[in-house]
Amino acid sequence: MRVVRRCVRASALNWRSLVGLCLTLVTSVATAGFEVRDGRIVDRDGQVIELRGINWYGMDVGRRAVGGLHVRNYKALIDEMAAAGFNAVRLPFCPGLTRMPALPRDWYWVNRDLNPDLYKSNGEGRRPIDILQRVVAALDQRGFYFLLDHHRDVCHLDQGFTIPELWYSAHYSEQAWLDDLVAVARVFAGHPRFLGLDLKNEPHGEAQWGTGNRRLDWRLAAQRAAAAVLQVAPDSLVFVEGVANNAHCEGDFPWWWSNWGGNLARQACHPIDLPADKLVFAPHVYGMTNGFLGVDTPYFFTTDARNARKRPGQPEDLKFAMPEVWDQFFGRLVEPRHGRHAMVIGEFGARNGRFHPTKDPLWYRPEDSRAENLARKASTRKNRDRDQAWAEAITGYLTEKGIHDSFWWALNGDGPIGGIYYGERTPRPDGQVVASDQWTRMREDIVSSDPRNPGLLNRYWAKAACFDGLDNDQDGRTDQEDPQCQSALGQ
Repeated sequence: MRVVRRCVRASALNWRSLVGLCLTLVTSVATAGFEVRDGRIVDRDGQVIELRGINWYGMDVGRRAVGGLHVRNYKALIDEMAAAGFNAVRLPFCPGLTRMPALPRDWYWVNRDLNPDLYKSNGEGRRPIDILQRVVAALDQRGFYFLLDHHRDVCHLDQGFTIPELWYSAHYSEQAWLDDLVAVARVFAGHPRFLGLDLKNEPHGEAQWGTGNRRLDWRLAAQRAAAAVLQVAPDSLVFVEGVANNAHCEGDFPWWWSNWGGNLARQACHPIDLPADKLVFAPHVYGMTNGFLGVDTPYFFTTDARNARKRPGQPEDLKFAMPEVWDQFFGRLVEPRHGRHAMVIGEFGARNGRFHPTKDPLWYRPEDSRAENLARKASTRKNRDRDQAWAEAITGYLTEKGIHDSFWWALNGDGPIGGIYYGERTPRPDGQVVASDQWTRMREDIVSSDPRNPGLLNRYWAKAACFDGLDNDQDGRTDQEDPQCQSALGQ
C-alpha cells in the first residue's frame, strides 16, 4: 500500500480552516518497506509519510491486550482514532509476547460480548500475540501505520507501571531482550505498515551514551539490537531513544535532567553506528505534569543567557526558554551539520491545563501528612498555566524545527497524565471528573477539527502541513511558498 497525504484547498483559507482538511489518501501501489531520506521517513517509492500518532498501551502490562477492550469494541476505537485525525499508533509490549499462552475463557480486559472475534469460535481465549495481530489487521484496514515498542522488563498486573533503567535487569538478560525483539520483528516483518521497533522504552538512571562501557552504554546496546532486528526485518526501521542524566557534549550547557529517554545530546559528539537510511531517533518529551509529577524544578527555569526574556518559570517564558533545552537534547540532530536525522517524538503529552480537583495523584500521597500534601498541592497548582503553555510551546517548536512526526501519550484515559479519552484522572472543562467518561468521550481540547476551536494537535498538524516541504494541495508550489499557507499561519 502507498499512502499520500494532501491538504484540500479551501476558499479564503486561514489557519483555522486548515484544521481538518488534511486527508490520508490510500492507493493500491505496492511498497516493500520504509527508509530514511534527507531526514524524512519514506516508502519504497520515495513518498514521504507523515505520522500523526498516538500511543495505545495495555500490551505492555498484565492486561495482555490494548487498553479499553473491557468496555469497548477495538474496531470502534480505531474508527474513532481515525476520525480524530490520527494515522499511526505506537503499541507498547512487554517481554515474552510471542510465547504467552492463550488467555482465559473470560478475560476481564477483553470483553467477549464486545469483542467476540478476539476469542476462538468455541469461546476459548486467544494468545496475546494473536490478539495483537488482529488489532494490527484492523489498523491496517483503516490506513494506520504501527510502531511496536519494547516497554518493560516484566508483564504482570501486580508489577504496576515500572520501567527499568537499562535494557536488561536482574531477572531479564540482554540476550532475552534481543530474543524478544527478534521474535516480534519476525512476526510482523513484511507487513506493509510495520514501521519497525522502538528498541527500548526510556533508558534512564545508569544508562549512558557514548562512554564505551558495554554494560551501561545504551548507544552500543542499540547498535547490537538494531543489527539483530534488521537481519530478520530488513524492510523496517529501528527507533532509538535517548538517555536521561549523563549526556552532553563539550560546550553544551550541563542541564542536570531530561525526560527519561529524552536526551540524545551526545549523539552530536559520539554518534551511533547504524545505517542512516534505517535509523530514526525517538526521544520523549513531557511537561511538568508528567515529567516531574507536577512539582517545580530547575529544568523549566533555565536562565541561559540566550533566553532574552529572563522570566524563568513564567508560562509566557516557556516558548522562549525551552527551545534551547530541546535543541541540545534532540532538535539539533535534524540540522544538516549534525546529519539531518529522522526524528519522531515517541512520546509527548500534557494535561493541557486539566487537573484533578481533589486528591490528585500528582500531589496527594495518603502516607504523607496533611501539611506535606497541601504544600505539594500549592506547588502543582502553579503548573496549571505552565502546563498548557508548555503544550503550545512544544508543538510550536516541533513545527519550526521541521519535526512533523510524533506520538501523543496516550489514547488511554486511565493513566496519571490523562489521555485522549477522558478518565478518572482528567477532568472535563467544567472541572468534573466522571469515571463513566473513560473510553467514551474524547478530549476536544486535544483533538477537535472544529475550525472555530481546533484542538491542540489539530493546530500542530495544520501548521506542519505548511512546513513539510510538500505540495499538499497540488498547486505546483510547496506549501511554505504558497500565499494561502502563509496567510493561514499569519505570515
